[in-house]
Amino acid sequence: MAEIEIYDHIVADEEWGGISAKGFRAALKEIGEGDFDLRINSEGGNVDGAMAIYRAVADHPGHVTAYVDGLAASAASFILMAADTRKMSQSGFIMIH
Repeated sequence: MAEIEIYDHIVADEEWGGISAKGFRAALKEIGEGDFDLRINSEGGNVDGAMAIYRAVADHPGHVTAYVDGLAASAASFILMAADTRKMSQSGFIMIH
C-alpha cells in the first residue's frame, strides 16, 4: 500500500522546511490514482497550504485512509477530515480550534 506522511509542520513554502502543498502534491503524483494511507503527526501550520493539501486528498480518486499516529492539530486536523476513512491510535490526539 502506498503511503504519504505528514510528520512535520505545514508550510506555505518549502524553503522554511516542513510539508508544503507543492511537496505533498508531488508525492501524490508519484503514487498515482490508487489507494493510499496518509500518516499524520503534525502540529499544523499554514492554513492556506493545509487547505490545498485538503483539496488534493479530497479530490484523489483512490480510497484514502488517514491515521493519526500522534497528533493532528490545528490545520493538520482538517487535512485528516478529507480522508475517506480516519483512524487514530489510542495515544493519538486531535486538536481543533
